[in-house]
Amino acid sequence: MTIKTKLRLLLGTLFFFSIANIGFVYVLESRSENKLQWVVHTNQVLQKSGELLNAISDTETGQRGYLLTGQNYYLEPYFRSRDEIKKIWTELKALTSDNPGQQELLDELIVDIDYKLEELAQTIEMYNIEPSQALAVVRSNAGKQYMDNIRAYLSSFDGEEKRLLEQRNGDYREARAYITMMIVIEA
Repeated sequence: MTIKTKLRLLLGTLFFFSIANIGFVYVLESRSENKLQWVVHTNQVLQKSGELLNAISDTETGQRGYLLTGQNYYLEPYFRSRDEIKKIWTELKALTSDNPGQQELLDELIVDIDYKLEELAQTIEMYNIEPSQALAVVRSNAGKQYMDNIRAYLSSFDGEEKRLLEQRNGDYREARAYITMMIVIEA
């Protein structure tokens, strides 16, 4: 075998491995992009969960302000947030459709949300008729118990999402490390 033939063989082999490495990096990049999308998805779920808790808290704030003052403008956050709660919950259901455990938790959560919204509506209606009756319902602490349950459900829900986020961030970092390694090998 002549030197020219050996050189061609060597260059051909290097070219082949370069092309193979580029293909491998492309596949790794695609997988990395997928892992990044899961990280983004999990952050969206956590954001929606926070929005849900804020909306529920806003309904309670509106009710409380109204019961303390009797001023209708305190009901604005109540009405605005009340209408958003089911929408946000539905979005959370859709975002977590791939996770049966989270779906079950959301199904349990909506029961207490419905009870809480009913308690808020009931106290507002009662206040319009007889303020002392509304205060008696508030003093029963049923609404507080519903809110405590809601916070506990959302805390558990967020805990699972944070666990998934940590796992997915690790998967993404690992995928990026492989890509970096392949690029260094190529160089």
